[in-house]
Amino acid sequence: MKKCPLFAVIVLQVGFSAIAFAQGPLTPPGPPGPTMRTLDQIEPRTPINSLPFSINQPGSYYLTTNLTGASGQSGITVAAHRVTIDLNGFELAGVAGAVSGIQVLGMRTNLVVRNGWVHGWPVSGINASNANASHFERVQSLHNGAGILAGGSSILESCAAGFNAGVGIRARQGSLVRNCSAFSNGAFGIGLGSGVIEGCAARANRGNGIQAGEQTQITACSASTNAGNGIVLTNDGVIRNCVAARNALNGIVGEDTVIITHCTASLNGSNGIVAIIGCGISDCIANLNSLDGISLGSRCRIVGNNATDNGEYEFVGAGFFVSGDDNFLEGNNSVHNFDGYLILGEFNFVVKNKASFSFNVGFETGPNNRVGPVLGTPTVTNANAWANFAY
Repeated sequence: MKKCPLFAVIVLQVGFSAIAFAQGPLTPPGPPGPTMRTLDQIEPRTPINSLPFSINQPGSYYLTTNLTGASGQSGITVAAHRVTIDLNGFELAGVAGAVSGIQVLGMRTNLVVRNGWVHGWPVSGINASNANASHFERVQSLHNGAGILAGGSSILESCAAGFNAGVGIRARQGSLVRNCSAFSNGAFGIGLGSGVIEGCAARANRGNGIQAGEQTQITACSASTNAGNGIVLTNDGVIRNCVAARNALNGIVGEDTVIITHCTASLNGSNGIVAIIGCGISDCIANLNSLDGISLGSRCRIVGNNATDNGEYEFVGAGFFVSGDDNFLEGNNSVHNFDGYLILGEFNFVVKNKASFSFNVGFETGPNNRVGPVLGTPTVTNANAWANFAY
């Protein structure tokens, strides 16, 4: 067994002695103090205690109570960039002769408005149409001239606009409107220059329910009982997984190079789905609409759709109505319409479709169309890969 050298024992003893005698007094010098910063230290905020209120500097502002405006003036005017207004669960209430609840002056960016109500302002609840890259969250704009007007590249989330004399929600190009609702407004419900509309609902508006410009995606939205069309997209966009029901005019309209897929259009006052030029419609359902189930212009591709009980069965209404030229129809199903397929244009290609229980005719086509043979029942002797069926 080895023995530790004497100098190692001395070093260890000195080391332990140093550790043992290095302690200071154990009594704290005073009571514990706060270690966390206050909210104002993290983000200095300015209270808004009365109206009218002008914001001329960037920063964060918040309501301390419900506030009422004055005739001839807006409630809060914003003349600065990078402004956050937290309504803090309170309301901005307008009066007769007042202007807007929140009014942005000049071209601004990075406005944030959240968490509260804006109502009773004769011009608009929030007029931020010239505030780009802004964010509106959990705001309800009710009984105003217009609801919420947002600039380009903005985000609107979980907002509601209802009972406004004009439009409900309008955002300019490149914006996102998500999980918002617009109801009982005097013009259209939700309007977007371009961008994305997702998970929104538009009901009982006096214009179109949802309308959007070029390069827009409209996904998982509903439009019902509007006095105009349910959903309208002008060009170069997509309408996906949407429902349009009981609108006074058409259910869904794609004007130019629009893809419409996995949508349902029912009980609308005119046509279920309308595609004007260069559009694609796939895997959609159109039923119980007052005129045609699916109505086409020119150069559209129509695949795998179902049209049932459209028009007045003994008088008018086609499952698929084609007024233009150079369309492609394949694998569609028409059931219990006045006409199954009414094709008036030329150079349309029509194969592998089915029409059953049509009151007038299953397939009626004009000249110069390319239509697969129309058969009653497929058998071994009449098998044809391109055949349409009518019975």
